[in-house]
Amino acid sequence: MNKLRRAALITLTCFMLSILAGPLASPASADFLSAYQVLKQDYGYVVDRIVAGGATEAEIEAFLIDLEMDVSARGELNKENFNSLMYQSFEEVIQWRVHRNVFRALLESYGDEIEYTLDNEDLHPELVPIRDAVMEALLGKDEEPASGGGGGGVPAVPNNEINLAISAALSGAEKTIYVDASSYNELVLPGSLLNQVSQKGKSLNLEWAGLNILLPPGAAAIPGSDRLTISADKLSPAKKAEATQKAGASLKLVGEIYDIKAATLENPQGILFNKPIDITLTYSYEETTEVQKSLAIYYFNEKNQSWEKLTGEHSLSARYIRISTNQPGKYALFTGAVTVDTTEPELISNFIDIKGHWAEQDINTLYQKGLISGVTTFQFEPERPITRAEFAAIMLRALGESPGSYMTGRFYDVPADAWYFNVVNKAAEMGIISGYSSTSFGPQDSITREQIAAIISRAMQLKGKGTSVTSDNIEARLSGFADQRSISVWARSGVAFALENKIVMGRTTTQFAPLATATRAEAAAMILRMYNQL
Repeated sequence: MNKLRRAALITLTCFMLSILAGPLASPASADFLSAYQVLKQDYGYVVDRIVAGGATEAEIEAFLIDLEMDVSARGELNKENFNSLMYQSFEEVIQWRVHRNVFRALLESYGDEIEYTLDNEDLHPELVPIRDAVMEALLGKDEEPASGGGGGGVPAVPNNEINLAISAALSGAEKTIYVDASSYNELVLPGSLLNQVSQKGKSLNLEWAGLNILLPPGAAAIPGSDRLTISADKLSPAKKAEATQKAGASLKLVGEIYDIKAATLENPQGILFNKPIDITLTYSYEETTEVQKSLAIYYFNEKNQSWEKLTGEHSLSARYIRISTNQPGKYALFTGAVTVDTTEPELISNFIDIKGHWAEQDINTLYQKGLISGVTTFQFEPERPITRAEFAAIMLRALGESPGSYMTGRFYDVPADAWYFNVVNKAAEMGIISGYSSTSFGPQDSITREQIAAIISRAMQLKGKGTSVTSDNIEARLSGFADQRSISVWARSGVAFALENKIVMGRTTTQFAPLATATRAEAAAMILRMYNQL
């Protein structure tokens, strides 16, 4: 066992115990089993974390009992001898062979926090619950806990039972942990817990009435010593009325306006998420289908003091709209006949990374038609390769096809809990896209230019659109490209069809680049050309 880490843990324990300065309760109150019960009841996720480090609850409880007995055997516990007796007992008991597993579990589960505490001479926030549990057992509930080593106090966590449930779900097979947050306007999530969720590759789905927030792995990448406070407050009637007025007479608010905030101890003014989160607003709206179709999520631009329409996934049957963004703020559902002036030279989206891009107009046009969305509310990433699953989703929207709902899938690498499960199965059922084999699809693979050409040609012919290309003139149509022999045999007719109908162009006048991966900008341009011919 590493002697340096052993010394560090013992030193940490002395530090934790030394900050319990103040009047002590009677010696009879030094009940370490009670400390364990406090820890279990009030800070259950801490116990779970130690258990995850390799110790059982029975081992933790047995260690505390032995520690209590050893302290008692050393004589009466009082203020003057408390620190020295506790140090002596801990140093001895923790090294007993029977408790070696507890020692290893502490190092495994709180190693970083131990190093932080020793380096900063201030108790790490994640260790405060352990200290507070011992404090309560020793001094009673009426005693005010110390605020830490040399720093300020750490705010209490109001939702320990939720953190306990999250911690318990870490060992499960499900990729998404569902959290009922309806009893809380605000959740406080320890950074260490969020990091464990991310390391397990899991997402957190926070559920309020009318609102869901999905945090994918890594969305809130904060130190383990920090805490994420995330809230979803409904605006008060007065503020709601004021905000609604700024939408204008042409829009009608449906439901509530939610003010989503995210902050950390390090950045109390607010943060942007490191990865796009999904915000889903649900509605119960007894109107015609046409009116429901005009529903959209709007984001309130604080700088411009105006509401901005966002494009996302709209399920009429399930009655929800979902958008992806890394931006907290005010979000609401509005309905209304909002038209776009087609005489304007530009169609403006929220994407700040397409200004001046060759495909800017095409991207904006598809965005306004609701056929394409950004990676976040404000980013499109035009030069990022597009995946086969993403392209299939845009194709279905352009063709006016609903993904539907499938009970079983045909491809082993398209799991039922993936967002593209229904999309891929619908596109394959229609015959516009196929897998690498009957069981393999490659949803996360970047799509190639020849694959896009083949998919679009199948879709257009399915709709009876476009000028067909006969087998006699396929080779003639491809002969202008020096790399035409690189076009796969199965894709040659599709590429020729796409070229004939001016859907797909060469990268240059002499290079088609069939095996090159297509960018999101290229895909947008190709799909718009197809869309205009349907």
